[in-house]
Amino acid sequence: MTDEFNHRIFTNCKIERELFYDILKCSSDHRILTIESDSGRGKSRLVNNYKHHCRTSLTPIPVSLVDLSTISSVSQLIWQITDDFESSCRFSKLEEAQKTKNLGNHSKIRDMYSELSNPQNLKRRKNKSSIDQIIGKIDLKNASLDGAKDNLFIGMQHNNYYIMPSLSEYPSQIHRDNSEEIEKLYEELCEAYFIDDLEYRLKRDIRNKSPKVILLDTYEKANEDVRLWLKKKLFPLILRSRARTYKLVIVIAGMVVPDFEADFAPELCQKHIQSITAMSFWNDKDIFDVAEKYGVPKELLSTGLIDRLQKAPASLITSILDNLKSVPL
Repeated sequence: MTDEFNHRIFTNCKIERELFYDILKCSSDHRILTIESDSGRGKSRLVNNYKHHCRTSLTPIPVSLVDLSTISSVSQLIWQITDDFESSCRFSKLEEAQKTKNLGNHSKIRDMYSELSNPQNLKRRKNKSSIDQIIGKIDLKNASLDGAKDNLFIGMQHNNYYIMPSLSEYPSQIHRDNSEEIEKLYEELCEAYFIDDLEYRLKRDIRNKSPKVILLDTYEKANEDVRLWLKKKLFPLILRSRARTYKLVIVIAGMVVPDFEADFAPELCQKHIQSITAMSFWNDKDIFDVAEKYGVPKELLSTGLIDRLQKAPASLITSILDNLKSVPL
């Protein structure tokens, strides 16, 4: 997907653009748009046009355009979307996890993951310190430690002392620093917190007129982890009964797009998904409009050339017109 998108020369795909603009109104239940077409037909130019439309609207629409061929992990996808949304959508829990990791607080990362995997841990933690949960607390004000062996004194608070037997006896609760383990826990936290934060924001923004838009290009090149996360976590935000209240629009473009009906109820797919199964061909007016913007003299546009260009891939059309502008008459 090229970064050199020139919106001034984008004149075709009127049907595809109108369909997207209609979905942006959120006046119907449609929230997902799939664009499936052969290579070179202009899918990437189209989603770039969608992005330009969102950012230049009278009221700018938060939008993230992701080329999935450049994404190697779910975490990378998540952070690109959050960076693109910037201040329009704060991801509080995600930011907390990032700050905790950057501070090197591995113990808190484990606690956050424990709360995520078992919410009851959060309730227990409010009543006890993490050390209390592991070893308990005893009052040693009048006690004797004569004969005590292999004990590690953790700390002291007033007259109460914490004592822990050797670390080897508690392998499940006490961990040595393990960077690979922490990285894995952190990635899982980010994946879950992103969805939590996004859904929280969508609930808060129900009365807003503008949606949030995620554009996913080159879906056929997405790796399996990313596809699975999209199917299990992101798409279900829309493909369920209360989807209409959430102003989130997702566009998926590629030579291959998700088979939604294989994973979700057909009635929900019909209700929430619009599909483009072939890109529009250019007509002669489209070609003349773009040629004029490139500065190509009309005299160079023979009837035979226009007929051939109308059936050519969009990338080839723009390339030919760009080269024609330097051809002497």
